Amino acid sequence: MYRYPIFLLVAALFPACNHSGSQQDYAASEKTMTMEMPRTGEAPTPPGDQSAAPQPKIILTASMRCRVKDLERSTQSVRQAVEGMKGSITQMNWVHSQSSIENMLTIRIPSDKLDTLLERISREATYVHYRNLHSEDVTAEYVDIETRLRTKKEVRDRYIDILRNKARTVTEVLDAEEKIRVLQEEIEAQEGRLKYLSNQVALSTLTLELYQPVTRQTEPESVEYPFGKRVADNLASGWKLLQSLTLGILYLWPLWLAGAVGVVVWRRRKVFRR
Repeated sequence: MYRYPIFLLVAALFPACNHSGSQQDYAASEKTMTMEMPRTGEAPTPPGDQSAAPQPKIILTASMRCRVKDLERSTQSVRQAVEGMKGSITQMNWVHSQSSIENMLTIRIPSDKLDTLLERISREATYVHYRNLHSEDVTAEYVDIETRLRTKKEVRDRYIDILRNKARTVTEVLDAEEKIRVLQEEIEAQEGRLKYLSNQVALSTLTLELYQPVTRQTEPESVEYPFGKRVADNLASGWKLLQSLTLGILYLWPLWLAGAVGVVVWRRRKVFRR
């Protein structure tokens, strides 16, 4: 009597349970799919991007012109300051004119000491005409040369390995040696460029002009000498004139000799005609 109601109750509950299980499986499947999908808005980090950024390579050059009270003392003070900062004076030119004495210097100084040296010179000067500073960023060129250099060295090493272990014929040996020679020349040229850039970055160049004004002394238009000095000067001038005339006469002795011979010949012909 109760068989059919129980059967109907079980039949009604089974689809509900089945639907609930299907929802749980779908939710689990959706959760799994969501976890496996990549996160939007973030690109995968390349292995090489974790390295630190290259250190900036800046070449500093400066120029300065100053008036000083005592050029000798100021030049010595600048020399001592440069030597104390581990720098050097590579060129020095002194120029004297009617209105000033100038000293033009070319100084190589560690880049981190350049500002300190400029301040020291400014305190030494009585007037600063100009003070210029120029910077050139060579970081890109430096990194590019380093990268190319690393690649060329790797290629050269591979050719060296081929020459030692894989070259069998004379043609292969000569070809590998030629490639190694060309690569080595390029490597040495780029290493020289790197050394030059490193030196320019490490040491800044300062072109310094120091000058000291001087009072121009004008000579008088005429000078009045004492009477006795003028007499002595005239006698000396007359004696020099007499010496010059005597020397001039002696200098013309061939003409005097030729004239004397001509007179003798002329007189003899005159006597014969009579």
